[in-house]
Amino acid sequence: MIGAIADRHIGRTAIAGMGLALAVLVSLDAVFTLIAELGDVGRGTYTAGNAVQFTLLVIPQHAANLFPTAAVVGALLGVGGMAASGEIVAYRTVGLSRLRIALAVVLAAAVLMLPMLLVSEVVGPAGDRLAKAMRLRATTEGVALSSDAGLWVRDGNRVIHARRPLVANADPTEPVVLADIDAFEFEEGRLRQATSASSARFVDGSWTLAELRRSRLADGRVSTEQPAEETWESLISPNQIRAAITRPKDLPIHELRPYVSYLEQNALNARPYQAALWARLAYPLSTLVIVFAATPFLFSGVRAGTLGGRLFVGMLLGIGFYLLNRWSGSLAQVYDISPVLAALLPSGLFTLVTVWALRRGN
Repeated sequence: MIGAIADRHIGRTAIAGMGLALAVLVSLDAVFTLIAELGDVGRGTYTAGNAVQFTLLVIPQHAANLFPTAAVVGALLGVGGMAASGEIVAYRTVGLSRLRIALAVVLAAAVLMLPMLLVSEVVGPAGDRLAKAMRLRATTEGVALSSDAGLWVRDGNRVIHARRPLVANADPTEPVVLADIDAFEFEEGRLRQATSASSARFVDGSWTLAELRRSRLADGRVSTEQPAEETWESLISPNQIRAAITRPKDLPIHELRPYVSYLEQNALNARPYQAALWARLAYPLSTLVIVFAATPFLFSGVRAGTLGGRLFVGMLLGIGFYLLNRWSGSLAQVYDISPVLAALLPSGLFTLVTVWALRRGN
């Protein structure tokens, strides 16, 4: 009976702390995002109102990204306050183990995780895509995102539609790759030719298309040809194309799966998309693990420390876990390690260390 009451009390306190931490972090992130966007005001038709609209649209995606850090900071602030006031010690004296208290905190994080999954997979990507499309329309000419995540590019008298725009990361030295392409060329407002291609690489100001099939319309006739490769000069800058393509880490699971399948079937490098897919799948586990990893500090000297001390520990854990995830992902791509192992390795290490620390203190 006492244990159940304690579980509920610890859970409510942890949820309140996590919610407050998330609100603070999201508010700060929104301010910094707005300041960054205000720097683009005046480009094209981009206004301060557009900057505010962009900031509001990306808040859900940023909140999902910030939730793991907010969860660990909130747990240390909320339940850490209970430790500082002696409540945790009281629960320990009536027989509650460290592990049970830790699991109560993790369960509280799991309760908040459910709506955050919806945000991460549905609301966040949709808002991020709308924000990006709005900014591109206002600041550039010729590039737009369609509702089905394809890419539409107006390049001079050509209109290009890529069903699968591919980009590994934000590295400006990497070429932009488009797949499943349809290109339409107009002259004096009339369609003159339609071209389909399996892929196109955007390098040094030009498109290099592969496996083309072209249909020309002239004098009431349609002629076809199938050149193996062709290069088109482009008026679109690489930065505009990169800005329009959603990076793998920002794609939801239901969109990542088709990308991975397509790349594997066509013997293309699927590693970045596989890593992003498994990172997405491991997101709930990673969040709960990092909260679990923070719980030993509730029973250490931090309980008697200051608010700043708990904040420092929480941020240190969040940064450490983030860096370990980045290191694991990079290691997997360099040494051809399974993306599944790369996604689960940090969580496994943190879990083992945390269980050891909790048992050692009993």
